[in-house]
Amino acid sequence: MAEVPKPTIINPDDSNASVNNTVNCEVNVPKPNKSKKKKNKHGAAAPRPPLTGYVRYLNSRRDTLRNDNPNLTFPDITKILAQEWANLPQEEKRPYQEAGEQDRERYNQEFEEYKKTDAYREYLRQQEEIKQKGKEKLKEKEPDIKRAKIIPEHNDESNSSGFDIPIFTEEFLDLNKSREAELRQLRKSSTDYELQNASLSRIVESMRTAVTSLESDINTQRANNLALSRHLDQLRASLAAAFHAVALPDANERPTVDNIDSYMQKLHGLYMSPSANQHAQLLARVSGIVERLDLHG
Repeated sequence: MAEVPKPTIINPDDSNASVNNTVNCEVNVPKPNKSKKKKNKHGAAAPRPPLTGYVRYLNSRRDTLRNDNPNLTFPDITKILAQEWANLPQEEKRPYQEAGEQDRERYNQEFEEYKKTDAYREYLRQQEEIKQKGKEKLKEKEPDIKRAKIIPEHNDESNSSGFDIPIFTEEFLDLNKSREAELRQLRKSSTDYELQNASLSRIVESMRTAVTSLESDINTQRANNLALSRHLDQLRASLAAAFHAVALPDANERPTVDNIDSYMQKLHGLYMSPSANQHAQLLARVSGIVERLDLHG
């Protein structure tokens, strides 16, 4: 049977004792199990939270990138995938985003149904109990500051009554240690959030740049479309004016700004038809008008 190590007795006057004891404690403290599955914050029976399109893309690419680059750390992989998502064309993003929207709608519907169940009411009751216990535990840990009466060495009548100073109790020291542990955990969480915030800020900035570029392209395309529309209107007016005296055979149709498109199509069909020789005089007249047209003006 293995021998149980004896506890270390710390001498308050020994400056190295606290250091040695701290080292021994750090060696014997078991490491937390990081593989523990994260619980649903709304209870075990709550619906599965939705995944956004961005998270879905990261999940689909993370294993492939990790296998191709085994030396990359998790933050490096996240940074690379975030940059990939920022540079991904909108057509390739759309399936992930649509799946995220569907998953969000699914979650909202399931959560509304979950609110009507006994499991949700039990979850609310447990949360209230945890909150109440936390308040009671905090009250129990409040240190009772004891005061000791110190009598001055000189028996002076002016100081014969003495004075009180606070003395730290064991309860106060234990509370201080727990607060320091919580502070360390909060600092670590703050650092993680700052890294995530920096990554998201770069993504947002990249998206803003892309949106600005797209808006510029859209404005340019609108200006081009407007110029083409005006040119088309001028072209129709010029053609209607040039061919106003030329009537189509049989229908005796003359061009106007409203029917110039169909008029030119019929005139072109007449020119390309096998019976074009029957209308040689008309087509010669049309050719002369076309040669005199200044379409670029």
